[in-house]
Amino acid sequence: MVTRAILGGFVGLLLAWPAAGHENHAHSPPKPAAEAMQVPANVPFPVAIDGRYALIDQDGVPRTQADFHGGYALIFFGYANCRGICSVALPRIAAALDSLGTDGTAVQPILITVDPINDTPAAMKAALPKIHPRLMGLTGDEPALSAARTAFQVKSKQLFVDRNGQPVFAHGGFIYLMGRNGELLTVMPPVLSPERMAELVRRYMAAG
Repeated sequence: MVTRAILGGFVGLLLAWPAAGHENHAHSPPKPAAEAMQVPANVPFPVAIDGRYALIDQDGVPRTQADFHGGYALIFFGYANCRGICSVALPRIAAALDSLGTDGTAVQPILITVDPINDTPAAMKAALPKIHPRLMGLTGDEPALSAARTAFQVKSKQLFVDRNGQPVFAHGGFIYLMGRNGELLTVMPPVLSPERMAELVRRYMAAG
């Protein structure tokens, strides 16, 4: 059994993790504590995350969390042209899926955009397969995206426009592992190695 103190320490570690801001393009969060933390997979995550959304994918198909019930989902909030933490998190999610082998087919990787103006369905359809062929992009109008961010307790704002005219955003930095009924199983910082991420996913899958 996990004690309240251990859970509290784990939650404190996660909630202390900085939002993936892009000020000065600095992305060097600490690694060791996140890699070393051990929490049994059968313990409910002690932070209330609603996890509901109603968006559209890169093919224009309406999607909600219910579409992935019966399987698992790895969800990250970011944007396709992000050169900051997204360029770390998304490839690591892709590599973790490949590390899972056939087990990875039960896990849907999802990017929920914070830049709907540029992350149109067509733009995501062109960009995301370069990261992983199964990576799904979700977008929508601002009320729908705002509701999704609220459900996952994610904050986002545009910081500035770069020299190429592209907006740069601060946004959530966690990877959310969602379970068979759309419930939050755990969150992972994007600096986890793909092997460690795959190991954690397997533990939760084995726990049912």
